[in-house]
Formats: sequence, C-alpha cells, structure tokens
Amino acid sequence: MSKTDAQSSTNAKLLSVIAENGTEFRPNQKIIFNLDASIGWIKTKESYLVFDILNYSSSNMRLMLAEAGISSIIKRVDIYSRESGLLLETLQDYNKWTATQMQYSQDDKTNVINMEGVPAPSNQSKSSIPIAPRSYRESLRKSWTEASNGRVSSMVGGVADGEEIRPAYTSVRFVTPLRCGIFREWDDEKLIPVLMLGGLRVELTLAPPKEVWTTGNTGIVNRNPSSYSDTVDSHGSPNPFAQNQVGFSGTGGAGKCAQADTEFTMLAPCKPSACPYVIGNKVKVQGKNAGNQVIQGVSRTIAKVERVDAGETVKITLSGATGLGADINSELTIVYDMTATSDVDFDYRITNTEFRVMREDPSNVPMKNTDYIYTTYDLFRDTIPQNQVNFTTDITSTSSQALSLFTMYENPSETDNHFLGINNYYNGLTAGETGFSLNSLVYFINNKLYPLRAYDPRTIGDKVITQNELVKAWGTLNIVPKCLGSAVCADSTIYSNRFMHARELARGQAVFNLQNAEPQLRLGFDGNRGANGAGRNITSSSVFTFCFSKRTLKIDGESGLQILQ
Repeated sequence: MSKTDAQSSTNAKLLSVIAENGTEFRPNQKIIFNLDASIGWIKTKESYLVFDILNYSSSNMRLMLAEAGISSIIKRVDIYSRESGLLLETLQDYNKWTATQMQYSQDDKTNVINMEGVPAPSNQSKSSIPIAPRSYRESLRKSWTEASNGRVSSMVGGVADGEEIRPAYTSVRFVTPLRCGIFREWDDEKLIPVLMLGGLRVELTLAPPKEVWTTGNTGIVNRNPSSYSDTVDSHGSPNPFAQNQVGFSGTGGAGKCAQADTEFTMLAPCKPSACPYVIGNKVKVQGKNAGNQVIQGVSRTIAKVERVDAGETVKITLSGATGLGADINSELTIVYDMTATSDVDFDYRITNTEFRVMREDPSNVPMKNTDYIYTTYDLFRDTIPQNQVNFTTDITSTSSQALSLFTMYENPSETDNHFLGINNYYNGLTAGETGFSLNSLVYFINNKLYPLRAYDPRTIGDKVITQNELVKAWGTLNIVPKCLGSAVCADSTIYSNRFMHARELARGQAVFNLQNAEPQLRLGFDGNRGANGAGRNITSSSVFTFCFSKRTLKIDGESGLQILQ
C-alpha cells in the first residue's frame, strides 16, 4: 500500500510503500514491496529504501554493520512485473557487489557512513604488510573509537570509576538507494514506467548474520612504516582469528594472570564507548605460559564490565576462574569463544522498513509501445582446486549486449561467524598474498585474448595494467572510480581496496555479443594454494565473475512485455 509523505515539486510526490508480508523480519526471510501500476512513473535517483535494524544477539555481542552498511542485509534482489509475473532482474550477492562498488566509486565516505551505516574509516598511521594486504583492509575501516560505528550497539554507564558499562541496543534507522538495473544504478537517469510495466514486485532476500555484521578494534593499530612489522601495541580485536588481540593484565601485571583470576584490566586506553566486550559475551582467557606455549582457558561468560583508571580503560569480570592449566606469563588476552557461538549470537531483526519512491508525472507521456533499456549483471561462480596451477573457468553468459566483466576471489573457509571482523566474503583474496600466488590471468573470448597477452596482476608484476583495465571497465557502468586504494594509510604499491580485475567489452553505445563467444578466464599460479599470512590453509578458493550487460524490455500494448538479453 502507499501513502503520500511529502511533495518535492508541483508534479512530484514522495510515496511510502510498506512491505506487504510483515512488519518485522529475520535473517534469510524475504521482504516484499509491491509498487502498484497506479504510481505511474518513478524518479529513481530520489527513491530509496528505509530500514530499522536491531542488534538481536542472544549474548549481547557488540556488532557494527559490515562493509556494505545497511545493504549488507540484502543477499539477493528479484524484481518482477506485478501484472504479468515476468522476472525483470535478479541480482545475486548484492551485498558483496555493493560493498566493492562503494570502495571504488567514492573517495569521501561521509555520506555512506552517516546515511547507510558503512563502517567509518580510521585516521590511522601507515599500516600494511605487502605480502598480506588484507591485514591492512581488516583494520582500516573498523575502530570502536569512531562514534558512528557504535550506533547499532550503543553502550550506557561508565560515567564514574567502578560504574558498570551496559548494552543499550535499540533499533537504528538507515537509508540506502536500491542499486539495481531497473532503478538505473548504472545508467543515465530516466523515469521508470511503472504503469506500462504493470507495476513492480520487489523481493529482497535477507542475508545470514555472518554477512551482516562485523566487529572492530579497540583503537588504532599502529605499525612501523619502515619495516611493516607490528609495533608494541595492545590495541586489537576480541576475535581469536584477528591479527591483533587486546592486551590485558591480571595477577602478576601486564600480560600475565593466575589460573584463579576472574578480573582483568585492559592495557590499551579504552573509553567505555569503545569497549568491544559486553556482559553476556562468551569468552576464553588466552596467553603464553612460562614455556612460551600458547594456552587457553575454558569458556566463560562476562559477568561485569566497568570503568577504571579515571575512564581511561575498563575492567572485565568473568563468571568463573580461567580454567587454565597453568599461569599465563605473557601475551594475556581475552577472546570470543567462537566455538560456543551460533547464529543466535549474531542475530538481527528488521523492525521496520519501507520503500520511499518519488512519483513524477512526465510532461511527455511515452507511447504504449516502447523500449526500456537498462544495465544489470549476472553472476558466475566457480571453484579453484587447491592443487591446480593452471585453471580455466567458463563464463556461461548468453548476453548479446554485454558491457564488461569483473572478477574477484575469496576463501570460503573464512566466511563464517568465526571470522567476525575479518570475513573473507567482503575482504576477498588478493593476487600474490601469502598462500594465493595468482601470477597470470587473461580473458579468452571469441578465440581472442583480452588483453593481447596474459599479465601478472600481483603488485610486483603488472599492477598498472590491472588497474587500467579496471578503470576502463568501470566506465561501461557510468562510474568514474574515485578511489583505487589509499596511499595515505598504506603503501601505494599494495591493493588496499578489495582486489579484483576486469575487462571492458564495449564502450560508448556499443555492446558485445557473448552468445556464441564462449568466454573464459584463464588463470595461472606459481604454486599450490597454501597457508595464508595468519597460518590458516587455503584449500579450494572461489572465483566470482560479474557480467554486466544491457537488457531491452520491449513494452507492447498488445502482446505485453518481452526481455531481450
């Protein structure tokens, strides 16, 4: 149903369309909006989605929205003609593509941080390791010291020393455009003829919790810019798989504790609002014993978090003793017990949603027989076996109006809840990083190589070619890439954005026919996939190719709708 909320001009009205299938939604459910044909025409650039999201963690996990902001909740988009039922567009892995596009298309992230809930960048010192660039990306955008990152997981208390710090999670509202072809995300603005399409049915499939949330560091993790080695720094993340953990002190002083300890004080400066630990969290005490061996205690629940040291840091009280087999002599930390968690520990609710569409009456009403042309993508997936040095993936597109190809990689074994904060679903794999030695690639289309020879995408190889190809491909989507990476906080030789490579297939008004071209991507590695920079083995890896193309929707008043690909 719809109602008039506002009026932007004499012939434009902002309509609020409410979801037809409920008011509260959970992970993996669908949200369905029906845009009635009576709406007429929609102005796409002024239409947007509204979501109220609630951190519904059963153990009070402190969470922030993942790299796509509120769009992280959208796994898939399906748009149909409401009248005929014809499927007009399907976008798979919508949240992954949106996060990647935002990295490349925007240099000033202020708007997407404030409006869409994208994690705020940290003004940190030079920070990267050339052979493990994901270490840079994992920490760059996620610090609890950024006030905007705590909106979904706000805290109260801690006004005076000894006062408890408590969670006060409430629903928070974010807005975002629907970045899809029908709504002309990758085309010049044009009114959508909803009347001539027989109305629209928009189905949004919600993502699992592991793709919606992330977590951050207690503060800025500094690194030595000359040697790229870790400095002595007790800032870090409570995730046991993160590169830096949070330092604590117990009995014996900094980095130490006794087996019977239940109280621990954080070493790093940490204001109450920046504390990632919350009462109810499932955690373990971890560190090195006198023999320099890593030992870990049993699962405990955080019973209390309180302010200490004039508000400069916090003290944590556990529900019981550590359960360690020996005292910890160094590197004491408290980490989330990921083995004790499940989806309910990372749960969320959409407590309210609406689709606000700008209705506008055109001065010249199109004829009943017309073409509506838009750009969209199809997604093609494949798996690269661990021991295969040369690999070819077929891109089985049947599009006759292709524009460009974008390819990215990830390690599927690092995409579950255990890797909260460093999820490979958004970070991806980078050519040349430890364990992923991709050193050759070329697209093979219509019996020709694109470009004219295979090239090495690693930073020590043909990075300039990789990024030049990428810039040309973005141009086919009417996007001028404003950020190919950050040299302010990183070595300019690394890929500080998510790594991907691309190929422009046509430019201007031209298109490329892939129907009989049998497109392939040919990859070469200088060895088997092995252990990554954190020592975790990369077994099979995933390759994703997004094929962008034009679609022509023929609107005929007599015969109805027909899509030409």
